Amino acid sequence: MKIAISGSGGIGKTTLGRALAERLHLPFLEENLGALVRAGAEARQQTQDAAAAENAYLAAVDAWLADRQRQQATHPEGFVADRWALDILQRWLLGGRGDDDAKTAALIRHVQAQAKQLDLVIVPPMLRLRDETDNEAGLRRISALGPRLLSHALYRGLLEQLTEVPRLYLAARPTTVEQRVQQVLATIERLNHARRTGQPSRAKQQETP
Repeated sequence: MKIAISGSGGIGKTTLGRALAERLHLPFLEENLGALVRAGAEARQQTQDAAAAENAYLAAVDAWLADRQRQQATHPEGFVADRWALDILQRWLLGGRGDDDAKTAALIRHVQAQAKQLDLVIVPPMLRLRDETDNEAGLRRISALGPRLLSHALYRGLLEQLTEVPRLYLAARPTTVEQRVQQVLATIERLNHARRTGQPSRAKQQETP
């Protein structure tokens, strides 16, 4: 299986991904967004040489996508990835860069090509964070409700509109890692059964409160 897990920060993507990778005996592809996030922050704050900072951000975007594509190609037997190309498109749009039609179109094409190589995309439910915290890579997670809602809604909208990849929207409950692993394993079994029997393989489970 080739699986990607995505969503806003602090919702348990990395923990779930590592647990799934261990259970399925697959490599785990780390998020590795540090360089891209730092380049984006520099582009927002730079006033003297804004063009150079923006070019550095564009280079960081392309570097992340190329590295992720290389990692996925290195593991043709399958993997569990912490984020994928759609996350980059989401960040691009949230950063106010959607008026760059050529780059946006290129990102969309990249997402659609990558989606065809995935067997399943998992989206954990959005959680309200009490305080801003850092993730495992030292990147700050935003706790404000508005940006988190927008981020989550945009990701789901892009996933629905741009791809046909099977997706699993995990419910708010159950909440333990093991229970969520079992949910994913059950979905994988349904997908495999659909393939064996020639039935449609679109997996979709809605979140519940």
